[in-house]
Amino acid sequence: MIIKVIGITVIVLSSCMLLKNSVPVIIPFICFCAGGVILLLCIDSVRQELLYFYDICVRQGYGSYFTLMLKGLGIAYLAGIGADLCRDCGENQLAGRVELAAKIEILILAFPLVRGLIELSESILLG
Repeated sequence: MIIKVIGITVIVLSSCMLLKNSVPVIIPFICFCAGGVILLLCIDSVRQELLYFYDICVRQGYGSYFTLMLKGLGIAYLAGIGADLCRDCGENQLAGRVELAAKIEILILAFPLVRGLIELSESILLG
């Protein structure tokens, strides 16, 4: 898979270098599309492993926790890609806002887990 990723990256980099002087407006779009293709390649390569771990978690009764973990991981990766895209366009402040929004979203996603831990600790302490 890494050979495919490097190949795509070299092709996109070459295209961006060729288009830099003539059509610089299209370069962020090309990079965004390449990032999407690379993301799809990565997701496809780990799909079977994630399904295996999900099945184990469901059998043990932790399927919802695994789902929350994957959602948080997805938010982090997508925010990283979005922030990198903003930085590539020279918008560092906007990149920071994307990262802040992702952190808040992950925090909100974690609230049910924290609530469950608090309820579990109360039930253990109160008997």
